[in-house]
Amino acid sequence: MYHAVSDISEDETASTVNRQEQQTPDLLPTRDNHDQGVAFISGPREHHAVSDISEDEAAEAANRHEQETTDLRPTKDNHDQDVAFINKPREKGSFDAAKWIVFYAALASLPMLCFSAVLLGILIKNWIETVDSTSDDAVALGYYIVDFPAARLIFVSSWSSSVAPRLASIVMGLYLFRTAKGLLKRSSTNEMARLPTPYQLVLLIGLSTGSLGHLWKYVKYGWTSKHKFASLIKSTGAVLIIFQLLGLAIFGLDSLLHFTTETPCSSHLAEAYLADALRSTTSMNTHALTLFNFTTPASDGSDASLIFLGPASNSISNELEYTASTIGVQTSCKPISQLCQLSAPIGAATPYNCSSGFYGDLQSITLNSTATSWKANDEHLVFGADFLDDNFTQPYNNYSSQEDRSDISVSPGHNLPSSWYMAVAFRLDFGVKSSNIPNDPEITIPVHGGAAFILRCQVATYEVKYTSFNGSLSHVSTTLANGSVAWLYNSVIPAPGTPSIMITQGTDIAIMGNSSAEIASEWGTQFSRVAVSILAPVYEGRSNLAESTIRSAILTRVPRAPLLGIVVLNIVFAIFGLLLGCMALASNSESVAAVAGGLSIDGLVASIFEDDGGMVEGAEIEKCFSENVQGGAVRVGLHEERPGQWDLVKKTQ
Repeated sequence: MYHAVSDISEDETASTVNRQEQQTPDLLPTRDNHDQGVAFISGPREHHAVSDISEDEAAEAANRHEQETTDLRPTKDNHDQDVAFINKPREKGSFDAAKWIVFYAALASLPMLCFSAVLLGILIKNWIETVDSTSDDAVALGYYIVDFPAARLIFVSSWSSSVAPRLASIVMGLYLFRTAKGLLKRSSTNEMARLPTPYQLVLLIGLSTGSLGHLWKYVKYGWTSKHKFASLIKSTGAVLIIFQLLGLAIFGLDSLLHFTTETPCSSHLAEAYLADALRSTTSMNTHALTLFNFTTPASDGSDASLIFLGPASNSISNELEYTASTIGVQTSCKPISQLCQLSAPIGAATPYNCSSGFYGDLQSITLNSTATSWKANDEHLVFGADFLDDNFTQPYNNYSSQEDRSDISVSPGHNLPSSWYMAVAFRLDFGVKSSNIPNDPEITIPVHGGAAFILRCQVATYEVKYTSFNGSLSHVSTTLANGSVAWLYNSVIPAPGTPSIMITQGTDIAIMGNSSAEIASEWGTQFSRVAVSILAPVYEGRSNLAESTIRSAILTRVPRAPLLGIVVLNIVFAIFGLLLGCMALASNSESVAAVAGGLSIDGLVASIFEDDGGMVEGAEIEKCFSENVQGGAVRVGLHEERPGQWDLVKKTQ
């Protein structure tokens, strides 16, 4: 209201005020006239004197007051000079809500998108692509291995769960524009049933700030109140619940990521380069070295061991992991002395008759066979012959080391089978270790001493593929080789010299067994070693099939589900934020922006204590307070209506 400027003195003014207060004691506020619609909060507490002047005198006084205050009508000039100008609406267009909407939509979405981008960037840049590996630290299904410290990764992932709950107030502020538009529409059409009650308005304002306390009140009100929610309240509560659930889901996945992220790996594979696991051994003299340093046993589930050409235990660095192919031999032997009718009738005589292709007497080096044959005569007499069948009737190849070999015609290697049978006869010049051996039916003791027995062995050659990791071999797989491998072996074994010595040494090891079966099994293993060592010098070194060096590192094993879940929920959160921003822009107008600003604690306070209220088109809510325009002379205080009952009142100077 406007007040006239007069020339009365301060004493006269004070006297008039005292007189008015004495004349109006019955107008002091009470609870009764408060209940009759007297506004104690929204209106200023001013007391007016009651006089007995007539209506004509009152009209004349009003006209005089109007003339005296004409020069105080606000204009643009004196408005700029801080003259109070509150009742007239402020100039429209001074506040652009669209810029505010765009800024807060970006603030609600860009951080979550950035967090997802950072997590994916860390994963892509530091992801270790695993291969088929024998390492215990090999990645299990459902995990990523990254070369990035676990503590830093967890710290980055926790950004989302920390920020998401704090963005609820921003996204709810965006949705408030849609709420304000709906409230304007329902108010203009006077749809009473669809307007909120006073307490629902409290809930609406609290939900629009993202308050969890008001969200709980909203849920409790829905359970206990007899009043139905206005649709504006329902939609606002639903939006806040959705964003709170998204925040809880992000928090839960982040917690799961904290508990399941590990650092189990101490090393990983670096960039691979191919090299020879075994260098070329082209000299026939190297097979003795190969026998003891480069032959490796591997079990395939059968009674016999597979012996293949592999690296010496100290020749390959533990920092090298590789997959290679090589050759292997497996020999399975059984005693058949009784089947061959081996006996010791007199002196040193030990006749035998296994078949028409393998018979004779172990007393002397006499071998009656048309098959490929060989012998080793050192401390012991050991000789054998190769056959295609286990009855020793079909020779593997038709030549013998005891014959003139100048005109021998043999089959080419690729036409020969990769597996064959071998008949082996033994005559030992001294007894065997175990006292149980003389009682073994497959061991014959000649009259002049020593021991004799015959074995039937099946020999097979293989192409072997294996993996070496951390100094150990595994993932061994085999396929039968073609006949060339067996042909190479059989072309060397009949030759005198080193093969014979190695066979004798293998026999010395085998006869340490406690039975004929143990002797047969061990001799088969030793023979496979001899065969591989014979084959090794013939082959050139092969390049590895795959190879990687290992470098030490602290790696992190990250579970895929929670990590990708956080990324996806961050993106969903950002999309919802952008969607609400678009909805706010679509609903925006000067009137909607004014109502949206007024649906807040600021707006409620301005509506109660400011003359223009808290919803002024084109003005920010802060500009609805006179103190932000003219410096402010209004104060808010308490007025005691009755003992123990207080009201907020506006006090002016």
